[in-house]
Amino acid sequence: MLFKIAKKFKSIKSNIFLFVKERKVEHRITSNKQFKYISVNYLTIKRILNSLLHFYSPHRANDISRSLLSIFFSAIWLPVRNSTINLIVALDKLSAIPFGASKVPPYRNLYYGNLKLLSKADSLGIDIRSYMWKRDALNCIIETILNKNIKSSKFNFIEIGAASGIVSLFLAEWAKKKNITYEITALEPNLPNVNFLNETAFLNNLKIKIIPMAISKKNCWLPFISEGTKGLVGEGLKERAQTGFAPSMTVENLNNYISDIDYCYIDAFLNEKDILEEMLIQWPNIKSYIIEFDYGVSEETMNLLKEKSYFLEQKKDNNYVFTRK
Repeated sequence: MLFKIAKKFKSIKSNIFLFVKERKVEHRITSNKQFKYISVNYLTIKRILNSLLHFYSPHRANDISRSLLSIFFSAIWLPVRNSTINLIVALDKLSAIPFGASKVPPYRNLYYGNLKLLSKADSLGIDIRSYMWKRDALNCIIETILNKNIKSSKFNFIEIGAASGIVSLFLAEWAKKKNITYEITALEPNLPNVNFLNETAFLNNLKIKIIPMAISKKNCWLPFISEGTKGLVGEGLKERAQTGFAPSMTVENLNNYISDIDYCYIDAFLNEKDILEEMLIQWPNIKSYIIEFDYGVSEETMNLLKEKSYFLEQKKDNNYVFTRK
C-alpha cells in the first residue's frame, strides 16, 4: 500500500516538474519579472489536495494555480454549495418560477504566466477545456511576435479554428498589458465556443472580432460535428456521425472582413493544408504561420511553403512555426 502511494506521489511530482518548466516560459514572455521559485513538493501537495475535491465534483479540473488557502476553502464550501443548489432545484420544481428568473453563473479566473482572465464557469465542457487549452501554441505565437515585432507597436492576428478562443483571449490580454495595439480575429463555427469567447472578451474589456463560420473551398453549409466544445468539419469528420451543419466561407471572402494579417494561427483538424494553400494566395506577405499539424507536415506542404519563401523556424510538439524570409 505504501509502495503504491509513494509511486503515485513520484508520478505527480514528475508532472509538477514539467508544470514548473512550462510556467517559467510563460512568465518569461508575459512579464519583466523573473519566475518566482516554487517548491516542487509544495505544488505536489497542492495537486493532491486539489484532486481530493473530485469527491465533491468529479468533473473538476486540476487547477494548482490557485492558492493553498483557496483549495482548503473549496473543500469546505463545495459541499455546502452543491447541497444548496440541489435544494434550490428541488424547491423550484414545486413553485411557479416566473419567466426571466435570475440566474447567477459562477465565475473563475484563468491563468497564463502573470496574466489572468475572468470567465463564466457555467458550461462543463468549456470549463474543463479552460485547463486543457494550447499553452504551447500561445508560447510560440508570443515568442514569434516578440522576435518579429521589435520595432512595431501593432500587429494583426487571425486564429482559424479558435475553439473556446483562449489563445486569442490571452494574446489580446498580453497585448493590452504591453500597450501594444492589436487587431485579433477569431474564426470558430461551434456556437457554445463562440458564446464563451464573446462573453469572456466582454468581461475583460478585450476587442476581438469573432466570425462564427468555418473555412472551406466554397460558400456553403458544411456537414458538422459538435463534440462538446470541439467542432469538426471537412476532413475532420471522417467516419464520425454528423450532428448538424455549419456555415462556411472561402478564404477569398475572408478578405471582406480582414485587410492585413501579420500572424496566422491555424488549428483546423485535418483541414490545415487546404486552408494554408488559399491563405498563401490571398495574403502572400504574412510574416509567420503557426500551425498545428496533428499528424506531421507532408513533403508537399513543406515544398509549397518553401516556394513561398517560408522556412521552419521552430517546432513544439504538433505546433510548427513557419516564417517568411
